Amino acid sequence: MTELSEEKLPKCPNCQELVRPNVYIFRDRSFVNTRIQAQKERFENFLDQHRHQNILVLEIGSGPTIKTIRSLTRRLARELRSLHSPNQPL
Repeated sequence: MTELSEEKLPKCPNCQELVRPNVYIFRDRSFVNTRIQAQKERFENFLDQHRHQNILVLEIGSGPTIKTIRSLTRRLARELRSLHSPNQPL
């Protein structure tokens, strides 16, 4: 296996620190949620704007341990069902 030296790792153009993906890892103290919050707000706005249209949600790779995405898709299913077919069970 080829060794990867630190010089080859991507660095921030502003501070020259090593960059990392903005992905929350358990007990992650360096995660910045500002971007995630902005994405969440845009997504909620999208849902509000398209409330009476058909929306397709693909849940891919959401395992049983991390429930964030699954809870979102279940919430959306409940909300959309109540708008379009309130008497039909999920």
